[in-house]
Amino acid sequence: LGGVSTSLLFSVFDAWLIRSHADADLPKSLLSKSFSWAAFGNSIIAIVAGLVGNKIAEMPMTKITETFYIGRFLNPFDLAIACLIACALGARFLWDENYGDSNEESSGDDQPEKRKGEGKWYNGLNDAFVTTIRNR
Repeated sequence: LGGVSTSLLFSVFDAWLIRSHADADLPKSLLSKSFSWAAFGNSIIAIVAGLVGNKIAEMPMTKITETFYIGRFLNPFDLAIACLIACALGARFLWDENYGDSNEESSGDDQPEKRKGEGKWYNGLNDAFVTTIRNR
């Protein structure tokens, strides 16, 4: 699963960005600039996250209860949880679901008809599994 998740991590954003550029009818020359700015932004965020994590890891340890502590090496993990929750809420309320182009016809008999709101929660996992098996 680690290899599959790493492959998805490094390819899903690229595929989404290429498709979004095509859907918005932007010039292809802007695509390379978008990838450059994304790489630059990721580098800046990584540097800032490292500096902030190092700074908050130097804070003193505080004992809240007999088994619950805050501070020192726990702070970066606590901050990561807070950032994860903030990003999840932002994604939930600010992003629209992309159901694809409804005018496209299915290319095979094994693909279930997908219409807005009619999919099951496991359809995405099933599609990922089928794609992984077919590409081997």
